[in-house]
Amino acid sequence: MNKAFVIVSLGIALMIGSGASALAGKRDGTSCRNSKSCSSKICQIPPGQKAGTCCVRQDCAAQAAQCGVVDDGCAAQIDCGSCGPNFDCVSNTCPGTMCGGWPVISGAYPDGSYKNSCDSCSVENCFLSCTCYDFSSQGHLTTVDVADCPAATSDISNENGVLTCKPDSSGPCPSGMVISGDHCWTLSDAYQSCTEACTAKSLTCDETAVQAVGSSGTNADCSDIIDVLVPSGAPWTADAYDLTGCGDPERNSIGCVIQPSFPFVKRVLHSIATTCNADNGDAGCLLGGLPQRACPCSVPAP
Repeated sequence: MNKAFVIVSLGIALMIGSGASALAGKRDGTSCRNSKSCSSKICQIPPGQKAGTCCVRQDCAAQAAQCGVVDDGCAAQIDCGSCGPNFDCVSNTCPGTMCGGWPVISGAYPDGSYKNSCDSCSVENCFLSCTCYDFSSQGHLTTVDVADCPAATSDISNENGVLTCKPDSSGPCPSGMVISGDHCWTLSDAYQSCTEACTAKSLTCDETAVQAVGSSGTNADCSDIIDVLVPSGAPWTADAYDLTGCGDPERNSIGCVIQPSFPFVKRVLHSIATTCNADNGDAGCLLGGLPQRACPCSVPAP
């Protein structure tokens, strides 16, 4: 091949490449003096400056902004709108509904003691609907307007099968718990230990207090705390129920329990003192009626 031809061809290729690069313009983020030099045709120059930076405008969708005001990437503010009625805009997203003082986050439900005895819940706008169980274990579809329950002063409870707003008795305790004496009390889930129930609230179960309504207490001690936890059925009557000899004592010394389908409560005893770790999960010794333990947890530090 002719050497001169090769040199000429190479020179033409370099000229074409250089021209294409110039035609493309400068990339986003590079220094510029005018918009024509930028591939985006936007050179954002700060006031009083001779040079700036090439930038690309991004709309709300490009930034995944659902609401509020954002920078478009070229120092201009754009309004991405609002979340609609009852919705709060948080960090340019619409994570959930504010119903009165209650945050109702998508995929979750407002806190409250109703969670101990209701299921199949849903939220539409500010209306919470659940199947809640009465004292005979009959389920009832019930609805409450969450906006009528200001978070600072109310609890959402199940009152014998009906979702109800009532004055909050949690005091310094997490929502859904009840302050009584020096402890935050809650009902465990069925076959759940008090250790697990308290840990779920980021608290610690108190062995001495759990024994005070169990092995070292009286039937009246047990019924009194259930009166506080489930006031809609008060006054409750407690009976002692001895599981000595049945299964693992560590799992069955559950102390004070309520079974939603029973009109009375039980102070369940075993060969050892009531423990926080007991869950009645021993297959041969399971109590019927989905027993829930009365669990005393430490009060959160101020």
